[in-house]
Amino acid sequence: YSVGDSPFSIPSSVTCAELNSLVNDLLSANNEDHTAVEFDFLLVDELLRTSLEESLTERGLSSESTLEVIYFPKHKAPESEGQIVLNDWISSVDCFGSFILSGSYNNHAYIWNRGSGQCLGSVQHKSSVKSVAWLRHGDRENPLFLTGAVDEVLSMWQFFPEEGVCRCLHTYSGHGRSVDCLAVDSVG
Repeated sequence: YSVGDSPFSIPSSVTCAELNSLVNDLLSANNEDHTAVEFDFLLVDELLRTSLEESLTERGLSSESTLEVIYFPKHKAPESEGQIVLNDWISSVDCFGSFILSGSYNNHAYIWNRGSGQCLGSVQHKSSVKSVAWLRHGDRENPLFLTGAVDEVLSMWQFFPEEGVCRCLHTYSGHGRSVDCLAVDSVG
């Protein structure tokens, strides 16, 4: 969607819709097969949502200066497919197959069904769970996952979906500080 680097003189009263028409006209002039695209515009690192004049006034900029306006294809905002309500902040999330694993400041890690949002199981630490990660190899029917927490403990768990149970396999304590992040080799 390139129109070249030549400066254009446009009235400050121009709106986003008019800028969109201008860019599409320029693109059509260079390519007869061009189909109209809806664009968004950035002016001084902010999305342009008003006329150019209003935006310049809000930012204290002069309409007499040369400004760079960046354009890019507009994308529809994502729509929520549902929500999972928790009573505290979520600190980390990892997905594996149909499961979502979330760590929370309420000292728990939860396993959710990706499709229904139903809580399938949970585990608890003595303090906020700051990091979670699935181990993507091994038993796919009863997958393994890790949790790290402010209590300076890293735990390895196995999830048994049929029973809705998580069993702690190993606890690694003695970290000098909170276990804030985990990195797992996806190959195994």
